[in-house]
Amino acid sequence: MHFTWPKLHDDVEKLCKSCKICQLTKKTKTKYGKLPPKEAEVTPWDTLCIDLIGPYTIKKRNKKEWKLHALTMIDPATGWFEIVQIPNKRADEIANLLEQTWLARYPWPQRVVCDRGREFMAEVQDLLTMDYGIRVNRTTARNPQANSIVERVHQTIGNMIRTWLVNDPEFDEANPYAGLLSAVAFATRATYHTTLDATPSQLVFGRDAMINMKFEADWTSIRNRKQKRIDENNRRENAKRKEYKYSIGDQILIKTDPTRKYGQNAYKGPYRIIRVNDNGTLRYQNGRIQDIVNIRNATPYHE
Repeated sequence: MHFTWPKLHDDVEKLCKSCKICQLTKKTKTKYGKLPPKEAEVTPWDTLCIDLIGPYTIKKRNKKEWKLHALTMIDPATGWFEIVQIPNKRADEIANLLEQTWLARYPWPQRVVCDRGREFMAEVQDLLTMDYGIRVNRTTARNPQANSIVERVHQTIGNMIRTWLVNDPEFDEANPYAGLLSAVAFATRATYHTTLDATPSQLVFGRDAMINMKFEADWTSIRNRKQKRIDENNRRENAKRKEYKYSIGDQILIKTDPTRKYGQNAYKGPYRIIRVNDNGTLRYQNGRIQDIVNIRNATPYHE
């Protein structure tokens, strides 16, 4: 006895594609949704990006250790940079250091970009919004591109610290990192940036950091170079992504932490989309809570 099953292949594909267990546990290589264009930031002091780094550890031969946690602040238009050691990650401590190190020294920004760490909640947000009238933009979880300029500076800082420690330097045990942080800050401000075609010190002060030589910034050229690099990076990343339009009511899965333990699912969800933003993010409903995810960390869920 024989029988036929019209479109068997399509039915099998649909069944496998909608398997919830498969979707949650198997990591897909396909990236859905094109990233939107981004405009270069070239207005000095308009935006401030902040983040935390550490811990970095100094370990001497007598086995004594010192750990460094620090707050980093950078103006993405000029590249001007500050770093200050923090005694702990309490929000009130970070709010005080942010105010003393940046807000009391430089023009106030229109907005501050930070991640979603607990350290930037409560006191920090109240300080910025209520005391200074500054808008706070939080990056989505596990999306380093959203605050990429800070991430690049953190890589440079890590390299400098590791290089410094190789030589087993002498330092003040009461404050072992003071000299290092000053040197890191100066080196970052005095380093030539190919995109800026200048150093941060030249853009901020109109002269070189070490030589008494005047400098006049060409902000139109800086904008064009920055925008060209942003557009190139956007095209390169989108070339690896599949055209896909998310809609309100669709369900999505969200990537779990890449450092997840063995046996943990590759994705969590599904969650219902309640708003599609034009900046490449999705607002979704998670029980009684609403949250935002970048499309880099989301994938469609098939029912």
